[in-house]
Amino acid sequence: MQQEFDAFLTRFRAALAADDATAVAGMTQFPFMPYLDEGGSSDAAAFRAESYPRFLAAKARRCLARRNAIHDREPDGGETFVIFCGDLGYYFHRTQDGFRFTEVGPND
Repeated sequence: MQQEFDAFLTRFRAALAADDATAVAGMTQFPFMPYLDEGGSSDAAAFRAESYPRFLAAKARRCLARRNAIHDREPDGGETFVIFCGDLGYYFHRTQDGFRFTEVGPND
């Protein structure tokens, strides 16, 4: 499972380094839900237009490139990793299709 996530994170970080919103959207689960407000992105087009510029600006991309991910096992047995950058946590969940970027939430 760790190797699977590491491979995903390598691809995700490469897409961030290239500032490739389309590639990042391809690694995102929809609907994408930022738990900071009621807004979200229902599909890839909305993610590229709304969530990507809001949550993955240059400063966040740099942070995500260098911070380590923390593993967590959910009560239902689901596998989750989170990377904390400032006030936000960036969450990655294991899905039927492999790991996906699933949400952004407050770092509390």
